[in-house]
Amino acid sequence: MSQYDPYLPPEEPVDLNPYAAPKADLSKEYAPLQFDESGDLLEPFSIDAVIRRAWYVFKNKLGLLLGVVWGVLAINQGFQYGIGFFLEAMKLNRGDQNVVIAMTVFLVGVMMILNMWLTIGQNRALLDLSRGRQTEFGMVFRGGRFLLRSILALILTLLIIFLLAIVCALPAIVTFAGVRGQEFGGVHVIGIMFGLLAILGLIYLSVRFYMIFYVIIDYDCGVTEAFKTSNEISKSHSFELIALAILGTFVNMLGLLMCLVGMIFTVPLSMLLWSTTYALLVGDSRAAKSRKPPVSNEFLEFES
Repeated sequence: MSQYDPYLPPEEPVDLNPYAAPKADLSKEYAPLQFDESGDLLEPFSIDAVIRRAWYVFKNKLGLLLGVVWGVLAINQGFQYGIGFFLEAMKLNRGDQNVVIAMTVFLVGVMMILNMWLTIGQNRALLDLSRGRQTEFGMVFRGGRFLLRSILALILTLLIIFLLAIVCALPAIVTFAGVRGQEFGGVHVIGIMFGLLAILGLIYLSVRFYMIFYVIIDYDCGVTEAFKTSNEISKSHSFELIALAILGTFVNMLGLLMCLVGMIFTVPLSMLLWSTTYALLVGDSRAAKSRKPPVSNEFLEFES
């Protein structure tokens, strides 16, 4: 028996008004659900809804949230320190330089794969928390099936952002190069404006592409389908996503100002904001009609 998911439209239209005209029964649009104080239901996506939903989960699942976020960080840091000690021991024993370099490259690659694997499981756990589902810390070790697709999505995302960053920053670079050594004036202001536009463009791309990794684990789909779905659910909410990214940064800055101690709570809260953002975006999107969108035979869409 499939579990009811309040973040998706019901399989059959819900007749909210038994006295409505017959054409209402044929409607493909569903009235958005509202979640109550118990956090069981869903309301449409908005900045206010994301904040209230994330805060509700933060208050009621604080222990598990802290365990998931900082547990993954502790595992990654422990592995990193272990690699550092091992390589340092090889250097002290005057091992062959080529062997040390090869071992360093290998272990760094393993560390990156481990980090991605744990991050996938962490995102699954955070998404369950955002949706009010039962989860556990062991979820962070259950991301293997999505690993190859997530790595490919990360490589493509970084490549796209890098290329577009060059394009966006090129006007600012050209402007400053042309007035180098001159006194500050209007041309410098134009260059600064181009630079700010480039930064905003990178923020915009980052917040749009970040949803791809949630789509892969949520829909269990291929990379190209993840890009398409991410674009569908976020294309009309660009300003809200940028505002939430700024809000998450501000939350972490508050934790940093509190002698770093506050970051124990602000870092998990900012991460929860993103998983909640995705959950509400999917629930409010009329493009998300099913849990598994059709997967084509394109070479990028494969099962790991």
